[in-house]
Amino acid sequence: MTAKRGTLWKTSWRRQKPEIGAGQRVPMWFFSGFTVLSSGLLYEQPLAAPSIGDAAPPFWVGTIQGSYLLPVTGASSLVGRSTWVQDLKWLPAPISNPIVDLLKAFASIQGVQMDPVVNQLNPPLSPVQVRAVVQMLVVEPYLTGFRATLWVDGTVRETIVKKTPYGPALLKLRIEPSRGLFNSLAGGNALPTTQEIQDWFSATRYANPPAAQAIPGKTSDRYDAGITPGVVPNPLINQAGGQAAPLVSFGLPPPPVPANILLDATFGY
Repeated sequence: MTAKRGTLWKTSWRRQKPEIGAGQRVPMWFFSGFTVLSSGLLYEQPLAAPSIGDAAPPFWVGTIQGSYLLPVTGASSLVGRSTWVQDLKWLPAPISNPIVDLLKAFASIQGVQMDPVVNQLNPPLSPVQVRAVVQMLVVEPYLTGFRATLWVDGTVRETIVKKTPYGPALLKLRIEPSRGLFNSLAGGNALPTTQEIQDWFSATRYANPPAAQAIPGKTSDRYDAGITPGVVPNPLINQAGGQAAPLVSFGLPPPPVPANILLDATFGY
């Protein structure tokens, strides 16, 4: 009887989570090497709508992004548009000013930033081992404006409230692996419940292989580097039935050759 009472507080969500810092490694596919300095490639939806966040809230977007944790300041893997951005940044300490290295989840909503520090678990990681970070940004109407909540590795890390209404822009959704790593994205113009968010983190982490999963009835866009192992497709197929995203070239000289590479990833939950 005592043993039963002692387990009542443990939800199914908590039971599925391995211990923090367990260092379990999972092979995953990541897009990488899309940009160098002022030239490169990115995936871009051809139309501004229909897309994630193309109208008034609510909307959500979840990603798996990764970092090598190499000594490259500001290395990032980014998805975004002019009104919202989701990012992952590795900020190594300068040799001349040795402070603690930082890995940050980053989101911005119409210029308001959220950038919590992410637990690196067992640094330093080797160049062939990746710290995979699972993020979800949820934006919902709130009074005269909106509320944005950033979840990282299954936990609410930051919330902001703006009194002015959300103003969707005309820019298109982009996926920019840049100098970082991009695994997958899912999102839609709907408000997930807390239970759906927790279920999403669990389903995303424990998919085989891990990838951003759809929330039933609330997903309009879903992209995954793992659906074409080792290949950088053009266009990138939208698994939720929305817009496919062609490769777009920008800048001079000619862009580098991007890659879709298999790496061992360590999760924070």
